[in-house]
Parts: sequence; C-alpha cells; structure tokens
Amino acid sequence: MPATHYKIADWGDPLGEGVSGSRYINVTGVAKTNVPGEPHIVANEYICARLAAAVGLPVPPGFLVKKDYDHWFVSMDFNLSGEMLPPILPNLVVARKPELCAGIVLFDAWVLNPDRHAKNLAHDTVTDAVVIFDHSRALMPTDLPQRQYAEDMVDKPAIGAHCLAAVLKDVSTFANWHKRIMAVAEHQITDALQDAVQLGLEPSNVEYFRNYLMDRRTRLPNIVAANTHVFPNLNLDTLSWTTP
Repeated sequence: MPATHYKIADWGDPLGEGVSGSRYINVTGVAKTNVPGEPHIVANEYICARLAAAVGLPVPPGFLVKKDYDHWFVSMDFNLSGEMLPPILPNLVVARKPELCAGIVLFDAWVLNPDRHAKNLAHDTVTDAVVIFDHSRALMPTDLPQRQYAEDMVDKPAIGAHCLAAVLKDVSTFANWHKRIMAVAEHQITDALQDAVQLGLEPSNVEYFRNYLMDRRTRLPNIVAANTHVFPNLNLDTLSWTTP
C-alpha cells in the first residue's frame, strides 16, 4: 500500500528534550456511528478496515472513539484540499490501475460489500493514487438478524452495481489478489471479529463469520465464474485460479 499523507488540524508544541524534534500534532478524521436501520455501521467499518489493511489495499487507518457512550469509527482524513472529493471515473481508474481495481472488486466480494460506487473511492489523477473507504454496508448491512445477509449471499457476488466490476477487462489481475486474500491469517480474521464484539457483534457470531469468511474466500473464483453478468467485459472462460 503506497504511503498516504493525512490532514493536519494543528501543529503543536515540541515534546521536550531528547526526543529527536518530536512534536504534538492534531490530525483530522471522518467519524461515523450507527444510525436507525443500520445498527452495525461501526462494526462493519472496523472489521473491513482491519481486513483491507491485511490484504494490502489502500484503506485509510481507522480507530475507535466514544462520544456520549456511543462508539464511532474514525477514518483518517486523506483529503488534504478540504474540498469535496469528485466521483471517480471508473474507466479511467481501471485503465490506469487495472490490478488494484481487481483487488478492490475481489475484496468487496469477500466482505459482501454491495455499496462501492464512484463516490466512495478516491483517485488522484495526477499521482494516480487510489484510496478506498466506506464499508458501512458490508457483512451486516441492515437491522435484520446479523447472519441474515451473509446467508442470503452465500453463492452471490454481493457487490451490487459495483462501479469497477463492469469495466474490468483483464481476468488475470484477479489471481494475485486472491492469493493475498487467502494469505490473511486466520487469527487476523478472528481478532477483528472478536474485537468487534464490543461494537455490537454478537459473541455467538464470531465463529460463524470467521468460518464464513474462511470458506467464502476459497470459493471466490467459483462465485466470480458463475456470475458473468456482473463482469460483462471479462472473458471468464480463461479464469484459472488455484486455491493455495
């Protein structure tokens, strides 16, 4: 994942002697919490941020804060200009970063994210840097029982009208990212889920989602190959992944 700079709100005082010029700074972030009808936003964001970082995708660092007893997930602010980010141009991003785009699509399929649109990806057209954010509606997107969406999506891509999937053209770019997803250690998945219990994930569902994610990642090639309508520009007949 390329180095990304984050927005500074305030440049503070030095720490003192003997600390190599270290200073206090305040940086900015974007915070979100659960809302009516979507009670798992914070848990979804936290789990997916951990897993995306483990895979090596360009997701901003995130952390938790509390305000008035409510948990909030904070994503570091990478928007240095402070202006509203423009929607990406999917064809341009895929043309310039085809392998990364395949990784984003495959990751979203793994974590059941149906909400990847042109406004929750950022693309700097000068540097070609891409940042992904917003996983609020992955895994447990509604106030239905926590397992319901996952059970409904077992054999489906679960990526909705993904802004990148329809314009991907090179099927070979999936293989490396599938290996990366497969290489995420089981304890990293388990730890993220166990930590999310404090955020509302039911303890009895930690094992369920661990097993679900472990199983689903092995089946991603089959899920992609069986849903050609989601990838109209890919020749899935040439899809030849092997599961490590």
